[in-house]
Amino acid sequence: MPSQNPQSPRSNSNSNVPDNGPVVDLAYPFTGRWLVQNSPANRVPSHGTEAFATSYAIDVVPVDESGVPPG
Repeated sequence: MPSQNPQSPRSNSNSNVPDNGPVVDLAYPFTGRWLVQNSPANRVPSHGTEAFATSYAIDVVPVDESGVPPG
């Protein structure tokens, strides 16, 4: 989901990184209070494996006002 701000600053440094076109700002598809959880990477299937690109996944869990997940 694109963010409301389509213009993002780019670095003006003289690096060897090619310009790949316009910057795309992304926004999270949710609002409110959330907690990022670590995964049990020593269990399969799980985040931390290389199957289905899950080694780069992030679990985001909703929390109440005191920071406690529901249930």
